[in-house]
Amino acid sequence: MNSSYLATIDRFSGLNVLVIGDAMLDVYLDGAANRICREAPVPIVDIRDVKAVPGGAANTAVNLAQLGASVHYLSVVGCDHEAELLKESLVSHGLDISLVICDPTRRTLTKQRVAAGTQLLVRFDAGTTERVCNEHEQQMIDTLNEKFHGMDAVVVSDYSYGILTDPVIDALRVLQKKKENTLVIDAKSLDKYRRVGATVAKPNYQELVTLLAITEPAPVGQRSEQIRLYGQKLLKKTGTKYVAATIDVEGALLFQHSKEPYRTFSKPVENTRAAGAGDTYVSALTLALASGSPIEVAGEIAKSAAMVILQKSHTATCTQNELRHYLGSSSK
Repeated sequence: MNSSYLATIDRFSGLNVLVIGDAMLDVYLDGAANRICREAPVPIVDIRDVKAVPGGAANTAVNLAQLGASVHYLSVVGCDHEAELLKESLVSHGLDISLVICDPTRRTLTKQRVAAGTQLLVRFDAGTTERVCNEHEQQMIDTLNEKFHGMDAVVVSDYSYGILTDPVIDALRVLQKKKENTLVIDAKSLDKYRRVGATVAKPNYQELVTLLAITEPAPVGQRSEQIRLYGQKLLKKTGTKYVAATIDVEGALLFQHSKEPYRTFSKPVENTRAAGAGDTYVSALTLALASGSPIEVAGEIAKSAAMVILQKSHTATCTQNELRHYLGSSSK
């Protein structure tokens, strides 16, 4: 079975993908804490390493590129130092950033994490979260109209930070209705996309709880059985052909119309500092579907890519070779 997965991964190369969503810069300040501050009972962290990497939708874009796709990234950032760091990193990963709009009235979204050893101590968030201005909103709509149908897939990565406005979402709906594309939605508020007619929605457990108005979330270990009962309701609420519901350590449930859900299983990994596994999952799922794979195969490949990430630290990506190696070694 893994040979068919490997053949699918080979088809990732050369696929053209457009990503639209909230750009972020993830900054990691790592050090050691051996002293207590005199001014307050807090640790003093001696910073020994600083790392800045793409986060949010930008991390999804980088993952797609690392998996072999040709990626075009559409977003709005500030005209600040953080934006320059982000764009430099995107270019270094081979992304087309000609569609990234710089707005001097916005601050680029930045998430700074301070850690001592393996312990995360605090996270500082900064940046503009209000909706984009009308001019840049229209610019994004014009770009979608120009690029949408020339892509093998389009990914929406919506963190509700002002990039995916209602007119932009409506433009996606009109384009998808005109000619259906592989359209993947990863959004905090999936109900906004119900009429878009996307291929697949990828909610995590917390997003499922909100979307389904679940008043009593299940404890870990029982969540997949809880969500399994909502398959057809999820498909109706999202308006998609498939729903890939990821449930952390319990794996994922893949729903489609008139079929029993397909479940993939996760392996426990002791790593509390990995971030971005959901972005990696979406990226691999998108490319597998765009390559013509059925949702079950796409789900298994996406799960494997996420497992690669969980063995790393910080906001990480999965390369095509790493995914091939993981699938190859897991078949032995």
